[in-house]
Amino acid sequence: MTKYRYSGLATVMFALVAVVTLLLFLVLNGPLVSQGHWSVSLASALVAELAAYSYALYLIRHTRQVQRIVPSYLAIGSVLVLYVAAVVADMVLFWFIFDVAVTTYLYIQLMTAGLAAIGVVVAAMVTKYTEDQEEEIKYQTQLMKQLQFTLYSVQEDLAGLDHAELKELQNMIADLEENVRLSNPVGHPSLASMEENLLWQAGELHKCIRGFLDEAAEVKADYPRRLVRDLVSDLNKRNRQLLLLK
Repeated sequence: MTKYRYSGLATVMFALVAVVTLLLFLVLNGPLVSQGHWSVSLASALVAELAAYSYALYLIRHTRQVQRIVPSYLAIGSVLVLYVAAVVADMVLFWFIFDVAVTTYLYIQLMTAGLAAIGVVVAAMVTKYTEDQEEEIKYQTQLMKQLQFTLYSVQEDLAGLDHAELKELQNMIADLEENVRLSNPVGHPSLASMEENLLWQAGELHKCIRGFLDEAAEVKADYPRRLVRDLVSDLNKRNRQLLLLK
């Protein structure tokens, strides 16, 4: 079932609930019923239902995003459920039982809506922060994975070169790749530029090795060895700083 079908079902459900709510209030209405309390209660109930419906549509349309950080989105849903319950509680207490003045009752419902809005905003801010953190971690992890993949590609290219001068280089790159594999893939925002530089150096190393695949190319291992040494040094520096920052 597509998202559009789920959205359609949610819309039908909201329409049915709204109609039932309206019919219920029409049944409650009568000559002895305060029209002020009745109107405020009906408006509050419909607003609460509309808020729940809007959030349900958001969840349906952003399923993948929601699945990554379910607890954060549950917090927003919990606030809305509490808001619906609070609207009903306000009706029972301040309309049916205490029968407060219409103006007072209106203010109570407005304060309830305001508190719910504050709760939703706070929960949304926490959710947004969590999403940003998830994206940051994903980006940082991808950098190290790309670095490892690039070094793996370098090793594959080197395997196709049978040259005595490259034997030492093969061992150096194998040790470097293992070091990258054992390093913590989740970095720190302050180390992003260092990790990007590591990836750039690995790219330069890969281009250098691929240049050796040309039969007419002269194989000189001095420059790639220097690149590998720089990579080892920068990777160790990155790992040391990451330990201090964790």
